[in-house]
Amino acid sequence: MQRLALPFSIGLLVAGVGFALWPQPGDHHTDRMARTFAQTVAYPHQDSARGYARAALDTTAGEQGKVVVLEMNEIPADELIDPLGELVFAVHDEGSSAGLFETEAVTACYRVLFNYYGAIGSPWRTACP
Repeated sequence: MQRLALPFSIGLLVAGVGFALWPQPGDHHTDRMARTFAQTVAYPHQDSARGYARAALDTTAGEQGKVVVLEMNEIPADELIDPLGELVFAVHDEGSSAGLFETEAVTACYRVLFNYYGAIGSPWRTACP
């Protein structure tokens, strides 16, 4: 029984790592939209993930439904530079048939951490919840 447990455990580990490394939907357009969104939401400064989620609703992209907040997680922070919240949001790019190249519509999910001063780094693609 123990001989089977180790290969099985290694198989689960490899499968989990493979899923985490599997490319998530999105492209350079949705990446740019996510970065712009995170920068826009960062001002004025907020003191909670809830504040950043509310600010997200007030953006043009939020009002037009191009960006939708899916999850909001509060994180206890002792200092202003410590992460205080995390947002998971979906970005929808309608695609285009104008010009020389056609692009298909795509919806991608992103995760970003915030501290009092704004986004910590750039949003990264993640599986949609």
